[in-house]
Amino acid sequence: MDGLIQWRDVAGANIQIFQDREKAGTGRLTIVVPKMDEARRSLEDMGVALSAETEGDYGRIAQLSDPDGNRITLAEPSSRPSDG
Repeated sequence: MDGLIQWRDVAGANIQIFQDREKAGTGRLTIVVPKMDEARRSLEDMGVALSAETEGDYGRIAQLSDPDGNRITLAEPSSRPSDG
């Protein structure tokens, strides 16, 4: 498709990104990572800085914005057992 970029992972994960200049800077993407510390180090090695981490019901999250202002959130699931 015109304006579409897609990555496929051997484990079955897929990411699709569409180009839409009218909506540039309004995108949101969440990536679940198994270990926030490792993801942070990897990004820092590439010169990408994450925000400070916050802890919520889901687990730890940290964010960054791309050059257009789209927000990317990394989320590490909580290791606590759930109440539900």
